[in-house]
Amino acid sequence: YRNSFVYIFLVLTMAYGALRSLRDLKSKDVVLLAVPLLLAVPISVLLLDDLAVSVATQWVTIAFLVLYTLIFASFGRSITEEKNRLITSSASSKRSVLSIVLILLMIFELITHSIVSVHFVDTNEYYGLRDGYAAGDKPAAIRAALADIENNYQDGPFYRVELNKQKSSNDPALYGYNGLSMFASTSAKAPVRFFENMGYYSNGINSYKYTGSTVFLDSLFSIEFLLARDPISYDEVLREKVLDNGEVQVYQNPYTLPLGFVANSSVLTYSSTGGNVFQNQNRLAQHINPALKNIFTELKVSNLDAPPEASSASGNSRFNFYKTYPDESYTLHLNAEIDEAATYYLYFNSKKNDMDDAKLTDQSGRDISLNRTGLTELGFLEMGEVNLELTFSGSAAASGEIELRLARLDESELKKFCLAGNRGGLKLSSFSNDYFYGHFESRDNGVLLLSIPYDPGWTVWVDGEIQDVRKVDLALMAIPVSAGEHRITMLYRPEGLSEGLLIAAIALAVFILATVASTFLKKRREQAAAGEFIASDGFLVEPDEEEKESFEHVDLDDSSLSTDLIEDRDLVFEEMLEDTAEQDMKRENNRTSDRMKHSYKRSYLHLDVTDEAVEENYMDATDESAVTDDEPKEDS
Repeated sequence: YRNSFVYIFLVLTMAYGALRSLRDLKSKDVVLLAVPLLLAVPISVLLLDDLAVSVATQWVTIAFLVLYTLIFASFGRSITEEKNRLITSSASSKRSVLSIVLILLMIFELITHSIVSVHFVDTNEYYGLRDGYAAGDKPAAIRAALADIENNYQDGPFYRVELNKQKSSNDPALYGYNGLSMFASTSAKAPVRFFENMGYYSNGINSYKYTGSTVFLDSLFSIEFLLARDPISYDEVLREKVLDNGEVQVYQNPYTLPLGFVANSSVLTYSSTGGNVFQNQNRLAQHINPALKNIFTELKVSNLDAPPEASSASGNSRFNFYKTYPDESYTLHLNAEIDEAATYYLYFNSKKNDMDDAKLTDQSGRDISLNRTGLTELGFLEMGEVNLELTFSGSAAASGEIELRLARLDESELKKFCLAGNRGGLKLSSFSNDYFYGHFESRDNGVLLLSIPYDPGWTVWVDGEIQDVRKVDLALMAIPVSAGEHRITMLYRPEGLSEGLLIAAIALAVFILATVASTFLKKRREQAAAGEFIASDGFLVEPDEEEKESFEHVDLDDSSLSTDLIEDRDLVFEEMLEDTAEQDMKRENNRTSDRMKHSYKRSYLHLDVTDEAVEENYMDATDESAVTDDEPKEDS
């Protein structure tokens, strides 16, 4: 539907051509063409499962089709009009009335559709509040915090910021900061799949959000500052709180990597898979730096419920549940043993089972709410046992399966990863959304990995030479580099922009030339027609001696003479064309009047005269009238 305007334009073009030729169709032809459309309404509902419409909607659609058919059939030619084509005034009046009726019917249909649509939205959707979204205390505090970061805490021309609880997938555009979250109809499919496999929330089509991130991913994608809309419910030990304005809190990530950094060439062979997000992140880190161990270590999760069929179905990640009563809610109890105090993350996928609640209770009895899909940061957990309660609603299936993984982040491996990346990091001298340049140093041959989604519109120069851009999992960009110091420049232009501008320029030039040529040819035809008229009526005859003598006494400047003659000639041509049209109209009216007069005489005054005689007299009178009109009159 995003490109529906193309099909709408095509249909309108076809409909306009059909409307112009509607008078050439007979009324019965219009009715026969409408019958398949009327039958298509119930047949479409029966054959297409996705087309769920009510019976009332079907009848209303059929009613409108019938009304349109009657109007268009009235526009068509009837048998009476075929026999009598002389009644033009009544036909024109009829078409005017039908046109007004057609417009009124279209307006009525639009109003009906608007009322029904608003009612549908009112009963099936809810209206959000602007307060807390773009206006109010919370958005004002977010913008104030962003300004404070820009003025006091940022170090360099580029850094990324994110919100832990987004109002939309386009919060970076809403509040004006460089972030990760994005929703765009033109998003490439590969980056969306990549971010989803990393654990980020995604619709799987054209968007991904910061929800589900880890400190490792924050470091990889240069997310230096985290804004918390509400106070976080876990112990944060990896990030440092740097700002609290009463509405939002700002945490700074000390392990942030730059926008680009040197990585091992094996990262070009990396490919993510769906399912195990912790394994995907471990493998990506090791492809970037093969000397690393696992950054995430998964823990065993056990089932506390008695029925053996509710135990783990696949190692420590998949669990089956069986409700005691199908129509009532059911709670699945799980637990895990924390063997080391550290920061933990939990991945949970409800597999589209309806749930009322999902929470984890730590050793101190504190409850941490879990995201129904994707990753949840649990923060710092002490050694001991943690319990999980997953409550399925009464509308959930009587049995089903869920996926749950619990993992510990190894802070020492995270530090190694970030130290190595910063040694070969890109130091920006200038940055904008479509252009930046800087320098970096590579100890060995490798690639410069950029935390920018791949787009073919980027052009890269390394040390003044254009370089090919390579893909990492079809999602990120990497540029092969050799050992040593390098300077890099990157420029973005949308793919096809140059070709589009060239086509637009050519089309504009053709349009201008066609317009000028059409105007010139039209003027030439008018001048030629006027010249033929003047020549045929003797206006270009040789002037007499008196006219020549009077003309010779006129003393005019050459330039003014040329200009005045051209203007006078154009005026004369226009006046002659108008006079000719008026004379032709008068002649036609006179001939029509003569025909009616002779017909009247033949019918009522000369009943004893035969039709042949009347016709002969009529033709003689007509010829005589024509000769009289055509003969030039002598000057008085």
